Order: sequence, then C-alpha cells, then structure tokens
Amino acid sequence: MRVWILGGGRFGTRAAAKLVAAGASVRVVDRNPAGLEAARRLGAETQVADAVGFLSEQKEHVRGPGGADWIVPAVPVHLAALWCLAELGPDRLVRHPIPAEVERAVPHPLRASADEIYASHADWRCPPDCPEPADRCTVTGKPRPKDLFRLLADLEVPPFRPFVLRSHQLAPGVGGYRPEELLDLLARLTAHTGPALVATACRCHGVITGVLRTDGSTGLRSAGRLGG
Repeated sequence: MRVWILGGGRFGTRAAAKLVAAGASVRVVDRNPAGLEAARRLGAETQVADAVGFLSEQKEHVRGPGGADWIVPAVPVHLAALWCLAELGPDRLVRHPIPAEVERAVPHPLRASADEIYASHADWRCPPDCPEPADRCTVTGKPRPKDLFRLLADLEVPPFRPFVLRSHQLAPGVGGYRPEELLDLLARLTAHTGPALVATACRCHGVITGVLRTDGSTGLRSAGRLGG
C-alpha cells in the first residue's frame, strides 16, 4: 500500500508511524522542512512541498512508481476543497457563504468562517486510536447514529447541492481517500452550476466548505490522469 500523507505535523507524524508499522510505503509532504524530521526518522520518504501544489503536480504519474493508493490529509485546512478551488480556478469556482440552515441540519456544528463549518457526532474529545466501528460508538457504547458522510450527502438546503468525499479508515485514528475518489469529487463538481457544499467526512466527523460554481462548463482540466 502506497500512501501520501499531506502534512508533517503531529497528526501527520502519528499517521506515518502507524502506517509505516503496518508495512505501507509512506511519503510525507510538508512545506516546512523541520516538520519532516520525525517522519524521516520513522522510515517514511519525505518531500518539501505545499499540499495543494503537490497534488496538482503529481497528476501525471499517480499510478506510476511514485504514485499513491491513498491520500491522508493532515494539514489544518480542508484539502479537498482547496484542491478543487485551485484546479478549477477563480473564474469557475469561488468560495461562497454557507447558510444557517446547514448549521441547523448537522450535529454539533462549529462555524470556522462564513464559508466553512465543522460537524461532529461527538461533543467530546475522541480517542486518537478509535477504530471507528460501524455499529457502536467507541466512547459511549451506544448505537452509532447515521454515518456523517451519508448525512451530509443527504442534506437538502436548496439551492445548495452537497458533494461529499468519504474518509476511509486506514488504521485506528487515521483516515484517507483514494486519488480516484478525489478525482470523482472534482468531476461531479465540474458538472454542476450554482452553489454547492464540498465536504470531507468519516462516520463521525467532517468539514464543509461553501463554494459557487460560476459557469456550466463540463471540461475537466487534466484531471483524467489523477486516477490513472
């Protein structure tokens, strides 16, 4: 298994430790060279680069020798949304305020800005090694509510349309998505016109970014190579 971890801070280093121990081939990317020392000591390959720029530059050979099977976002931003914004450009995709109806429709909302909201089924600090069981919460032992990635995909807040990227668990407390899933998110968003909610979520936690698709073009700039 080949994994790109985008972000070399505390969460990225912890993810690297678990995945290297599990036998994965890991590359940790961070724009701060000092943030890569711990990952290098763990045996991970490291690269100094901006996370969004790195994803765009790697489109040509994701499935080649330097490619990845999984992407683990470990930067303090909504990586998938920022990448979509960068790929489509400001003439086709811009940030857009999220209406209050979204806050009322998601569990434990935390508004980070006018165009970004965090949501979670938990109002406590989850253990860092939660195995994310499908049926019951690790902390409470109670039946798990509707998966957050499904809840967000089912949101009905016209004229906004939700576009959700699911985060899969690769190791306890470590989530990621396949490059082709990120590609699919961009393709679906590219075919849309109007306001949208771009979200990344696992069973319990998620982040939502409001965007506005500014034209009806269905062209997908160079993205066909991201998924191989």
